[in-house]
Amino acid sequence: MIMTITIQQALRPLFLTCFVIGLGAYPIKQPHLRIRWVTYLSILYSLTFWSLYIYVLYYVTTVFTLQRIFFTVINFIVLMINILATITSSFVGFYYHKKFEMCMIKLDAVDNTLEQLGTPKMDKQIFMWSKQIIIGWFIYVFLMNIYNVQYYAQYISIFWALVLSGIVHYSTHVNILVDCLVVILLWYVQHIFIIVN
Repeated sequence: MIMTITIQQALRPLFLTCFVIGLGAYPIKQPHLRIRWVTYLSILYSLTFWSLYIYVLYYVTTVFTLQRIFFTVINFIVLMINILATITSSFVGFYYHKKFEMCMIKLDAVDNTLEQLGTPKMDKQIFMWSKQIIIGWFIYVFLMNIYNVQYYAQYISIFWALVLSGIVHYSTHVNILVDCLVVILLWYVQHIFIIVN
């Protein structure tokens, strides 16, 4: 028996990673729109996660001087805008979660229709790409944190350098993962349009 993979299942590793880092609702295997309690628990998790993040960021910025935390003034401004944009997009994402689920169901229906017309499905390839994107993202985060720890270690202890690197640049790393998710979704839609034309 050949098991078919839907687009939701192909992108599940990315959706699950986004949930863990506080950006979205928990990805349900079977997309039933009537299961609202999972979304409510996801909102509670996200609220708790971002409240704790803001508290820890506030604590870190009060313990250390801003000159030691941020490289330059422009770096401070960019990171603060990045943090606000990440938190805002997290909660806006919950608002549009139901529409996004419907969009994914419609994309899957288009994909199934194209498969019946003889076009091969790309879901297994997208599933492998999503795993590779997550692995690449983890490597990127690790390397960038090493770079930032080297800068912070000049002024403070290694432990606090690790904490600062993880806390201060967290929103940048999260936004890069979201950018990768958007790129893979846009590529998939573009691939469908190319097949249709």
